[in-house]
Amino acid sequence: IGRPDFDEFLKKYIAKFKFQSINTQTFLDFLKESVPGIEKDIDLGAWVDGTGIPADAMEPVSALYAKIVSLAKEFKLGRMPTEEETADWGGQEWELYLENLPKNSDPSQ
Repeated sequence: IGRPDFDEFLKKYIAKFKFQSINTQTFLDFLKESVPGIEKDIDLGAWVDGTGIPADAMEPVSALYAKIVSLAKEFKLGRMPTEEETADWGGQEWELYLENLPKNSDPSQ
């Protein structure tokens, strides 16, 4: 539905249900009322009752993620990332880099 519409939905949801517990059906009714046609755009059953990430979920895009994975692949070619490239990395960035390194490497690397 896009970020602006999603943000608006969240504002309405919080305003209507703050400090309350609601069941799934109440949520779905509110969702369908607030976002007309949502059940045509996504598989609500998969999102609510399914397991894992539904097939119609959008794939996230991250330039930083792509850069780190690219640097890990370049390791196979003997290139190590520079200090400048890794200066702002935290634990998650290093974990992503290490997870994407080749499982088997030449001892000279």
